Amino acid sequence: MAAQMAALQARTLAETGIAVPSYYNPSAVNPMKFAEQEKKRKMLWQGKKEGDKSQTAELWEKLNFGNKNQNGEDEAEVAKPLNDEGLRTLQKQEEMFRNLDVQYELARSQTHTQRGMGLGFTTSFSRGMDSI
Repeated sequence: MAAQMAALQARTLAETGIAVPSYYNPSAVNPMKFAEQEKKRKMLWQGKKEGDKSQTAELWEKLNFGNKNQNGEDEAEVAKPLNDEGLRTLQKQEEMFRNLDVQYELARSQTHTQRGMGLGFTTSFSRGMDSI
């Protein structure tokens, strides 16, 4: 058994160049698995080459977050003047956000001021909410 393990370790050393340390039990450690783990460890901890870029690095370089145009210039610096349609769209959006804000404030105030009013079947006029 020991002769087989020694032969297997010698063959692994010849094939991979990695020897199993003597403090490991030869019958408990597979020399091929140990050599694979050592290769992976070396690949993980070795430094990267200067010109070597991964696919994810290239992907992140090409990614546009909306603040740069195709030429690499900031959009804010070379912004085009808005036409009438763009202005109308902005005005509609502002009006919509104002209405949503008013509705939110109304719902929030009703939620907090009408606690304990029962099941909610009373009118809002009884609490002076008609002015809102």
